[in-house]
Amino acid sequence: MRDQEFQKSKAERVLEWSNKPILVLAAVAVILYILELFRVIPQAWMMPFLWLNFIIDLIFLVDLLAKCTILGRDYLRSPWFLIDVMSTLPIISSSLELIGSVGPQLQATRVARAARVARIARITRLVKVARIARLVTAIRARQGLTFLKTNSDLEETPAFNKALMFGIPILLVGFILASSVITSTEVGAHREQLLNRIAAVRDQIDLDAIRKDYDVAKAYNPATEIILIDSPINAGDQVPISLSDAYQRADRLSGILLLVVLLTIAISVMISNGLARDKSRHQERSILSQCFSPAIVNKFYSDPAVIERFYNHWMTVFFIDIRGFTQATEKDINDVEGLALKLRKVMDVARREIVITHEGVVDKFMGDAVMGWVGGHFSSHWDLLSAVRGKLHMDELDLIRQDIKSIKREIQKFETTSSINVRGQDKAELLSVLKEAKKKGDRLLALQKEELEKDNTLQLSLQEMTSEYRRRVAKSAVSCCLKITREVEKIEDPEGFRELKIGIGSGPVLVGNFGSTEQIGFTVLGHTVNRSARLEPASAQCGCHILIDQNTYDLLKDDPDFWFRRVPRITVKGISKEIITYEPFFADQVAESFLQQFERGATALEAGNPKKALSHFNKADELRAGGDAAAKLWSKECAKAISSNESVGVKSVRK
Repeated sequence: MRDQEFQKSKAERVLEWSNKPILVLAAVAVILYILELFRVIPQAWMMPFLWLNFIIDLIFLVDLLAKCTILGRDYLRSPWFLIDVMSTLPIISSSLELIGSVGPQLQATRVARAARVARIARITRLVKVARIARLVTAIRARQGLTFLKTNSDLEETPAFNKALMFGIPILLVGFILASSVITSTEVGAHREQLLNRIAAVRDQIDLDAIRKDYDVAKAYNPATEIILIDSPINAGDQVPISLSDAYQRADRLSGILLLVVLLTIAISVMISNGLARDKSRHQERSILSQCFSPAIVNKFYSDPAVIERFYNHWMTVFFIDIRGFTQATEKDINDVEGLALKLRKVMDVARREIVITHEGVVDKFMGDAVMGWVGGHFSSHWDLLSAVRGKLHMDELDLIRQDIKSIKREIQKFETTSSINVRGQDKAELLSVLKEAKKKGDRLLALQKEELEKDNTLQLSLQEMTSEYRRRVAKSAVSCCLKITREVEKIEDPEGFRELKIGIGSGPVLVGNFGSTEQIGFTVLGHTVNRSARLEPASAQCGCHILIDQNTYDLLKDDPDFWFRRVPRITVKGISKEIITYEPFFADQVAESFLQQFERGATALEAGNPKKALSHFNKADELRAGGDAAAKLWSKECAKAISSNESVGVKSVRK
């Protein structure tokens, strides 16, 4: 049973492979038919031409029978069966022409050879089938990761099939009928004119003149173009007369008509394909824009090679969560739509600031939380590095290294697999490709070394540009989160969400499609991401709105647009050591005196002097309009330590 299935699948593969040669042969058949109609083929070549016609028609017949046998009912129910049957009909004409038995009554069958144009219609299926995933060939990761993956073999196109089922046969039948009418009209008019001249014949001289005008030697195809007419002066004699001129005019008109048909099909396909591409691209962008941020969607189209690779880049990652959302869900459990509307107001603000204002990426929405990031190829900040990295061929080297690793993994599969389908030539080909990739990598390294020797400022310039890139990325992310916090506080909804908790971290992250084979998961991973995720709940438990890590602070500490306060002595889940974090503010958001008092309190707390720390925290609380949650929290910690005669310990964030 398995052998039968294997043989059938092999036959189907052979049949699939033969489609292109058959399509080329169809084009040749149509070209030959046009040449015949315009009398381009010399009469001396007619016998080889008839044999060629017969062979082509025979191949089409074999192709039809093979498809019926191998593909079965699926093929018989498809529109292609009808079209292939029509394109096979000229086998009747070519067979009869070959044996010299064609009469005028089979002229319509000879014209039916134009049904080969139906084979050309196969092109319409190749280009017309709408695919949401135009990116399926442009965006495909080497490790089996595919974006917007579709299986073209399984795609159903009922509307297209229906249009094809009716459109192409109607077009071809219309052409055949029109050709027949043209031929009948021209030949009929010519015959009537000839009969009138025959009726007016007086003597042999008149008859010889008619024979000269309608010389049988002019007949392009004697079997169809020569007729016998009774002589009016020699009773019982029949005069052979050629209707070549009439058939020639009819064939030329049919040829022009066929060219018009082909041109109509070509223009229709071109227009339809253009409209389909526009519609498909619009659908693609619409679908992608609902799944990804515009920065990623734009890369899908402008530079798909970036999307199908994996990178290790410095970025700033942030997590935003709504305070009190869990309690709200319990309260509004019977009004899910109302809860969703309140949540959407916050998410709209977050997306607008991240995507539109700061050119960041919304990685994902997770319930009442948002994960986002700024940096890499998906932001304009990367342009700072592009020129220098281009001169040093850094991006090309990154891609070559990934290619080498991918090829080595494939070679390793050959060494570990026991499949009977593994062929030695495939492994040899991979080894050859690996060798070429290594050569290319060596050439790029040599070019990089040459550039560095030519311009010794490139390395320093790269370092300076990298530092500036990191600073801009961090500033964009922090500004974004501060603005989101400010805008959410302005939402005019007495029962809406107005408070957020945010964690921000900067550092190296892994970027790429880390989803499954069947579902995209374009995201960032790594220690920086984990640290940012831990800082988000820590911000609320420390009485802050936003917490940033040390890397982010180091990049922005001298920026005049921001103030920072250090949050003392905390540990977070997954990080065993005590970490130092900071809360950022816009420079016009808080007074410097408030920050100074809080810093003095933090310093005293870490020095083991809770009384002095309590005094400074209380002053900080008084200096901030409406009070300060963090100062109050640490004041309570200091009061507990004083009452128990202990120092303030490290605060452990629970989540």
